[in-house]
Amino acid sequence: MHKILDIMRKSGAFSKNRWKLPKRTKKPFGAMMYVAERMQDTTLVLMISGRVTVYSRKVFQGMVKAARFSGAKHIIFNMQGVTFMDSIALGGLVLAYLDLNENHMAMSVVEPQHPVKTLFEDANFPDLIPTYPTEETALQAIQ
Repeated sequence: MHKILDIMRKSGAFSKNRWKLPKRTKKPFGAMMYVAERMQDTTLVLMISGRVTVYSRKVFQGMVKAARFSGAKHIIFNMQGVTFMDSIALGGLVLAYLDLNENHMAMSVVEPQHPVKTLFEDANFPDLIPTYPTEETALQAIQ
């Protein structure tokens, strides 16, 4: 019996690492979110593309913080290039709106595409945050 246990020990059968699962990576599934920005008068336009998910929340928080110090009076989130958005990211947009509103800055969303637009409508998002079909419409509405 002791010979069998010795052989098993030498082969690593009792090794602590033998039964460990591989470490999970913290990389998101699929494409990432990308952001480009430009100023137009006193409006900061954030052009967002890709997948907006739970992994994007830190980016949203950073964008809002930067927007507060940009000198802009209005922030437009152009969602034309967004291919997917989960409910956590939708909550991040609502938190961004509340944060900007608290700092006396206006926010609007433009050009959400089909899957994102459906999510917005199901959550009654346009009732809370102004949503426009184009940037031009949003810019006209704030003047």
